[in-house]
Amino acid sequence: MTAGSRITYPGAYRGADLQYDVGADQIKETIVIKDRSAATSYEFRLRARSGPRPTLRWLPGGSYGLSQPPTAGNILVLQAPHASDSPAAGPGPAGPDTEPHATMTVVKDGAADVVRVALDADWLNAPGRRFPVLLDPTIMVRPDLQDASFSASCTGCTPFVSDSLFTSVRATLACGAEPCSSI
Repeated sequence: MTAGSRITYPGAYRGADLQYDVGADQIKETIVIKDRSAATSYEFRLRARSGPRPTLRWLPGGSYGLSQPPTAGNILVLQAPHASDSPAAGPGPAGPDTEPHATMTVVKDGAADVVRVALDADWLNAPGRRFPVLLDPTIMVRPDLQDASFSASCTGCTPFVSDSLFTSVRATLACGAEPCSSI
């Protein structure tokens, strides 16, 4: 279901919803863990619909950068995940929690990369945990994207070729065996 720039997949997983908030330079993905019955890890398959296979590289701090030729540098950054108690309950007695309580790993599987986001099970099952728990692996889109167009029938035009010109990238996120979203 959609509301403004938010897309929600209720019941995408047992005990959890999948939610996307789309902004100008990011896709904020949130796995909304409703209770302790939910899984502690979630997998998403990333693959190119066309063109060269994207490359995911680990970045300091636990993020991953996605690059795809001919574009130079990262076109997307999968930010290091972070899990937190329900914001509706306010900060705990010790104040706001700054620990991530989550990790992200990537493994290759054929033509796809499998991104696994995992919660610290001890943290999730600790007494006093306030649900829903929010697991946030945000996807940042490279902010300096460019767009260009020209007429192929213009005989006086000189085409400009650069390795920093962004044309398009499409990746499919799959929840289990079925795609649940495309970016």
